[in-house]
Amino acid sequence: MIKFQTSNNKQNIYVIGLFLLTLLFSQINIPFISSGSFPDYLVAWSVGIMLLNNKQYGILTIFFAGLIADILIGQIIGQYAFTFILTYAILFFIQKMFAIQSYKQRTITGIILVIVALLTTNITSTTYQTNLHETSIVLKLITTIITFLVYQLIIYIKLKEN
Repeated sequence: MIKFQTSNNKQNIYVIGLFLLTLLFSQINIPFISSGSFPDYLVAWSVGIMLLNNKQYGILTIFFAGLIADILIGQIIGQYAFTFILTYAILFFIQKMFAIQSYKQRTITGIILVIVALLTTNITSTTYQTNLHETSIVLKLITTIITFLVYQLIIYIKLKEN
């Protein structure tokens, strides 16, 4: 059985602040990272929030966060919302099939979800190109997984202490 936790106002403000910071990061270009291998901060944030198992951050919250991200920075309205819902559904089925309780299990599940979300985002993108270099896709995957691991550390250190 999936155990959900409740949240308080401090956690909600922290999650919203982290979301706004994620939107800011997704608009900033880092000079030493090429544009094709730029991490997808929104995917990393959403998977980190989904792994909290919090009643407050359910499928509707993730869907509306995806719509807000689509309106502010997206190419297609509904792309991130669809990606987040699909990722949330896969997480739901994984949690029904397996007992994910330890930090290592959550990390491995999160990495799997990041891969699924990146594939979904790339397939539904308007700039999807079949002649894209494999190295840029692999670099984007690696940088997004590293970003997810950093977000997961931030989320678990900050939100689990409250």
